Amino acid sequence: MGSKRHWSLYSIAILKKFRNHGIGSALCAPILTAADAEGLPCYLDTANPKSIPFFKRLGFRASKKNKSVGPDFWAMQRAPQPTKPHTPLKQTKTIQENEDDKEDKDDDD
Repeated sequence: MGSKRHWSLYSIAILKKFRNHGIGSALCAPILTAADAEGLPCYLDTANPKSIPFFKRLGFRASKKNKSVGPDFWAMQRAPQPTKPHTPLKQTKTIQENEDDKEDKDDDD
């Protein structure tokens, strides 16, 4: 990585019950959009192998597992992506609406 200009993602964590609702992608979007607009790569390290597929969906590539004095980790990098024209976001249910649906389903059982 050296001294070349780049963007970095340092720490993102989503409680398990709130995963798969687009929160992680929404948190990453402003950084990735800025990196793309500036034509700069983005880097991150993860010690959680379960997060690799998520970051790959965002365009990151994983290196081989790095062994260190601390936990093993994967260094990941993302090349700048071509900027896309703005498209309106699709309306989705809120987390609360999804929780209410689960409760309604449990009541039916």
